[in-house]
Amino acid sequence: MIPDRPVKEINDQSCVIENDNPDESDIYRSKLTPEGTPLTTVSKKLGPGYVDENYSASTIFEMFEVGKTIGNKFLGKRGKNNGPYEYITFAEAEKMRDGLGSAFIDYYKLEPQSDKKMVGIYLKNSPEWLLVDEACSAYSIISVPMYDTFDKDALAYIISHSELSVIVTSSKFLSRLLEISESSDVLKHIIIIEEAEEIEESDKEACKARGIGLRTFKEDITYGNEHFQEHIPPKPEDICTICYTSGTTNKPKGVIATHKNMVATDAAFFELIPDPLKFNNKDTHLCYLPLAHMFERCITHAMVGYGMKIAFFSGSPKDLVKDIQEVQPVVFPAVPRVLLRIYDTINQTIEKSNVAVRTMFTVAFNQKKRLLEKGCISRSTIWDKLVFKKVQALLGNNLKLILSAAAPIESKVMDFFRIIFGVNVIEGYGSTETSACGALTLIGDYTSPYGHHIGPAFPSLEIKLVAVPEMDYYPSDDQPRGEVCFRGTNVTKGYFKNEEETKKVYIDGWFHTGDIGVMLPNKALKIIDRKKNIFKLQQGEYVAPENIESKLDNPYISQIFVYGTSLCSKLVAIIVPDQEILAPICEEKFGMAKATLEDMCKHDGVKQLIMDEIKKMAKETKLHGFEIPAEICLISEPFTIENGLLTPTFKTKRNKAYLKYKTEIDDMYKALGEYKEDN
Repeated sequence: MIPDRPVKEINDQSCVIENDNPDESDIYRSKLTPEGTPLTTVSKKLGPGYVDENYSASTIFEMFEVGKTIGNKFLGKRGKNNGPYEYITFAEAEKMRDGLGSAFIDYYKLEPQSDKKMVGIYLKNSPEWLLVDEACSAYSIISVPMYDTFDKDALAYIISHSELSVIVTSSKFLSRLLEISESSDVLKHIIIIEEAEEIEESDKEACKARGIGLRTFKEDITYGNEHFQEHIPPKPEDICTICYTSGTTNKPKGVIATHKNMVATDAAFFELIPDPLKFNNKDTHLCYLPLAHMFERCITHAMVGYGMKIAFFSGSPKDLVKDIQEVQPVVFPAVPRVLLRIYDTINQTIEKSNVAVRTMFTVAFNQKKRLLEKGCISRSTIWDKLVFKKVQALLGNNLKLILSAAAPIESKVMDFFRIIFGVNVIEGYGSTETSACGALTLIGDYTSPYGHHIGPAFPSLEIKLVAVPEMDYYPSDDQPRGEVCFRGTNVTKGYFKNEEETKKVYIDGWFHTGDIGVMLPNKALKIIDRKKNIFKLQQGEYVAPENIESKLDNPYISQIFVYGTSLCSKLVAIIVPDQEILAPICEEKFGMAKATLEDMCKHDGVKQLIMDEIKKMAKETKLHGFEIPAEICLISEPFTIENGLLTPTFKTKRNKAYLKYKTEIDDMYKALGEYKEDN
């Protein structure tokens, strides 16, 4: 059987450009752009990729203009009472876009490319979210998206920092904006996407009292259509958006992204997709990851350029699978947490099945695993028809590609989806500062002869590794190691009104990520550590807690937060146990029938069980003794976005976690005889 990608390509994934700087590695480029040719344009005829001289798009506005000529049905959401999806067409969306954009110019007097006259988008994913973004692009207005999960302090900071006078939002968020407006006079206009009768009278009165204009989405569209303004098309170098990072420690930083930055991401991504997997205007995309995050936003705009249908998630995580089954998307962008939940659910279902089902599943899985080891993926084998067909229906029958990003994912989970669902699973790596891209595993690279990695650079970027002496990482190592840096058309302009932070990481055209990478023998990048969030223990040893957390991950642990300080010689950890996994073990070992998470956290036997598993994982992953938590504390409240302990991309807000659990951390250090007043 012929592998999906030639072995030669898997074993040699990058072009290498010599670099004489002894503190830096050579420069690595995609084999698609060996001369460093920047990908900045999306082609209308062929889909995103290199420049097509007759039909091309190099701004978000132009991508819509391309999409409308080849698409029909466009934006969809569930009907009333959670009914079937209902769509508006590209033509209808265009009229709404132009009406809203005209209102921005004529009624609100917003100015093209003015960083004093920007539009805030404070919404959950919805057709209205995308229409606001498209309206801004059509009239060269800079947009400022805000996560609907931002806490009040972060939201107030962004509104003040970016001087947002106009914000489009939902009635459910109106009270929060009004609360912020009590201590700030920046906000002048609020546009509500619901009907006027859905707005509380008290909120209307509060707006009136504070001199804040309150209008509805429909009002503005009607006004704009009656006072139509000609488009003000942006140039590729114009600013498209100020995208505030969700930040795990300090205040959010506003990343300045141009149209060129964002379109280059789409052009590069689709250049990497082989023809059999290319999308078309008959396909559908399910938009469920936050549009305020650059990852989902770039993907969605790419689908607009293809003239595809964009269906919006109904909003309830428990209904995600139901949405998928109705929408039948062709690509499933996901964060590892979503994939892990599906992975665990399928495995637990199989474990609870009878012997015949378990045996058949194991045989089928192993047979398809052998196929994968030969470099082939398929969903048309006899095993797919007999065993996996029902499971595959969970993610729809049109699925071509699963893209995991935002955090690392285990190889075994990626292989599980490749085997069970018979589709390509690739892993992306990037950041807001690089317009959501950086490196991407090649489609067809399933065998990973040198272990798990995140592939070569995007075709629109270059990679180099810079020495980090304090962590003993050098480009001169047998396998080059150092801080991962990117240069190219995806690298953004810097941080809005924050020259100090910009100078720290945007250096001579290169963005310094803070991540530590190693370039494997096949010239694919592997992330091995983190430069930021490292600290020195009392004895002088450097510790990277996020790296330790990933290595200690095991079935008994749902979430883990490792903490240390230079005043102490040992680490401690706050742990949320996995109730579902531990429940049968607790009943069998400790006689705890129907144990709650609170019961488990109070039981010494459960604590010892988790501690033993931590030591086992530490040995398997070859952690040093000082990297193993000497004491742990079990808690029953998960880290969530709602309680402020996770960012919208599910990263731990380390400082907030420390402050919340300072008492527990102090108690652990007291038990270890290492407590200091200044811990």
